[in-house]
Amino acid sequence: MPKLIISTVGIITAMLLLGCILALSAGAADMPSFSLERSFEMSCEQVHDIAVDSIGQMYVLCEGGDIQVYGPDGTYMCTWESNNWWFNGIGIDSNDLLYAVGDGVQVFDLKFNLLTEWRDVYGEDIAINDAGGVYVADSDRIHVLGPSGRVLGQWESRDAYHIAINSNGGVYAAGTDLIEAFALDGSKVFHWTSYKHSYDKYTDYMDIFAMAIDADDRVYAAGRMDTNFGEVPLIRAFDFAGRFLGEIYLGNNDEYESWGLPTAMAIDSVGRVYVTLEGGRIQVYRLHPMPSPFEPKIWANWQASAVSIERTEPVVISIANRINEWKYFGQMADWWLISVGPDGQWRYLDAHTMMFMPGIQPFQQARLSDFDELSIVKISDLNVGMHWFFFGIDTINNNVIDTGSLLYDIVLVNVYDGH
Repeated sequence: MPKLIISTVGIITAMLLLGCILALSAGAADMPSFSLERSFEMSCEQVHDIAVDSIGQMYVLCEGGDIQVYGPDGTYMCTWESNNWWFNGIGIDSNDLLYAVGDGVQVFDLKFNLLTEWRDVYGEDIAINDAGGVYVADSDRIHVLGPSGRVLGQWESRDAYHIAINSNGGVYAAGTDLIEAFALDGSKVFHWTSYKHSYDKYTDYMDIFAMAIDADDRVYAAGRMDTNFGEVPLIRAFDFAGRFLGEIYLGNNDEYESWGLPTAMAIDSVGRVYVTLEGGRIQVYRLHPMPSPFEPKIWANWQASAVSIERTEPVVISIANRINEWKYFGQMADWWLISVGPDGQWRYLDAHTMMFMPGIQPFQQARLSDFDELSIVKISDLNVGMHWFFFGIDTINNNVIDTGSLLYDIVLVNVYDGH
């Protein structure tokens, strides 16, 4: 079976579906809550980056290239002097090796013994995947290096000053107000702005100063929103495709007192969010996700997210719904099962013929119910290319995809010619 590669047509298809659907449903996402776990001062007032090792020790890259180390409780441990090396960003891999990027890449153990250095690339930020692949953000491009430092390739990015990798190997870059997501071959899969709501771009605009991704593939952007009351420091959370999840104000909510603008951010293996603030402070937050009131799920051939099949193979679409808040049980809702193929045509499942027909309509208007995985339709002879299937439910029963009430899931079917 060939590698799943996002083609140009596939990107357009994904944008048609996801861009429109996400814009409509931004208010319906799970709203997580944050709690401040600890806060402490540090002597490094100008921070370029922060990284966290496997035991929760924090490594703070200061202006000039020195790196300060703090224990999990905030205790100052040591400062490593860079000896005239200039670094812009740091990252720690799954083996607790520290990578520093600036004019080249240097790799250290956590006692700051230099293990190797590569001078072939310049960068602003760095991320390392579990296989040892190294990704370097360099403002308008992303460089890809192998574990030995050999340059494997590069691709263009509109604004790559921060970089992170999710659990599936997807590469995310951010800068100014834009977040881009790329497949492993460099094809752009998603992009979105830092706006909280697409319809209120002025008041919701946020400059991005840092980005990180947690173990559940939530994307966090930290930055500044300008308001009539002054600069507001925020962290905003999005799902892997850009759906807004929630935000936290970096200050005293009761008195609307800012603690300072964010300068860098990292997330550890258990979900703690570490944020450095201008003036020399580190804040450590815990995320507490709120479950959706109900959770639609969709599978293709019993696979979530994505599956590849030969053209001669059929695809079975299965759906499920779990109700987490029982006040929704029995409530009337619009049920949507929509596909977009490589031709860019929207199609909906017609409940009478059990065939996908051109257009966008709910396949049923029915009461919300809780059910396990149910095979709903079998499709044969799909065209070669990428087919996106969307299953969603919204609780405003009016035959329209409604802002603020839609919850959904998506699966991608990549059809290839096996001959």
